Amino acid sequence: MILSCPACKARYVVPDSAVGAKGRQVRCASCKHSWFQAPESGAAAQPAASETVTPPVTRAAPAPTPPPPPPRMPVEAEPVAEEQPLYREYPDEPIAETRRRRIGLWLFLAIAALAAAAAAAYYLGVLNFGSEARASVEGPLQLEYTKTPERTVLQSGNELLRVYGRVINVSGETQRVPQIEAELRDATGRIVHSFFISAPVAELQPKQSATFDSAETDVPRSARDLNLSFGQTS
Repeated sequence: MILSCPACKARYVVPDSAVGAKGRQVRCASCKHSWFQAPESGAAAQPAASETVTPPVTRAAPAPTPPPPPPRMPVEAEPVAEEQPLYREYPDEPIAETRRRRIGLWLFLAIAALAAAAAAAYYLGVLNFGSEARASVEGPLQLEYTKTPERTVLQSGNELLRVYGRVINVSGETQRVPQIEAELRDATGRIVHSFFISAPVAELQPKQSATFDSAETDVPRSARDLNLSFGQTS
């Protein structure tokens, strides 16, 4: 069969078997245009298996020498993405040298992060907490931290302290929940700042708990210890 490119009109002679009974996607070797080539209508109509077709026997005159056929178009499948070559960051250096450079970069970044954390700890101070919350409270209601207190410096220059905790009713009776008093002490144990945290709920049923999340600004830089206790019941 003869195929004609819809784009550049180039013509190619290909065997019928190359297109197949269902057609296929082909591409022009001249302009690279791709299209779906359906089989010829005459190729799809085949004689029934039960019929016997006997072609007539005729003697044909010698045919003249035909002109040379047009060039055959190579039947190409759909283009496949070519594999991209792998390049090193330093193509002119050995692989071992490249790896050493990368390891050195990661070590430098890790050391810089540790130095930044140490500087922040020195500037803000390490806030001690944990057992003080439970040790300072005795009775049916208990206090405990649910998350590490966060101490940061705002853009205004003020320090912000966020406290996360939970109030637990360990008794078998309903208990009213008072407000929570927070005290900040310096390295010598002197109280440098105190504030109150509102009760998360008015009362707690037996064995129930309620969480709180409080924020306080203008925290002194010298504060090192955080102590929580219950205030007066409202």
